[in-house]
Amino acid sequence: MVVSYAIRPRGSYGRKILSRSMTNRFKTRSNDFSSFINPKGSSRRTVTNRAVRLDQATSGLLLLTNDSALSSFLTDPAHKVMRTYLVTVRGEFTEAQATEAVVGVVDGGERLQCHTVKIQKNSGRESHLEVVLTQGKNREIRRLFKALGHEVTRLRRIQYGPFKLEDLPSGAWREIPIEDVKRSLRL
Repeated sequence: MVVSYAIRPRGSYGRKILSRSMTNRFKTRSNDFSSFINPKGSSRRTVTNRAVRLDQATSGLLLLTNDSALSSFLTDPAHKVMRTYLVTVRGEFTEAQATEAVVGVVDGGERLQCHTVKIQKNSGRESHLEVVLTQGKNREIRRLFKALGHEVTRLRRIQYGPFKLEDLPSGAWREIPIEDVKRSLRL
């Protein structure tokens, strides 16, 4: 079983997600990771699941695995796997708005809320936040902050459960032994 994670550069999609060194290892089809090529170059292929996804305007951590049970565990809202993002929004974001984001708002009949919001830097022009989610609803952060009166100008996922970007450069990837993953997730 394989678990890898990669950093997707902002605005890239499909093959552009992969650095040149990664294209020897992964092949993309139809803008997703549909096959995993054996590192020794054999033609044997194993299905690879993109355990987590990002919209086109978001950069950061992606998880790839050929373990469908792990993929299901990570994406099931019942398990409340924490996802951490660095968010830049237009305008000054206040503590009252941070509290409102944690309490939640309703947008399009759907409740959107953060687990935590930390204001890292605040000015009249823009604010830098660290946001933690426990669900992965479609464009949840962008929709939530728009409902609070702030446009998201930059969004980067830096952590998904126990997986952290740390010093991994843009377009690079790291493979993690499945035993380490299961130990980290206490499976």
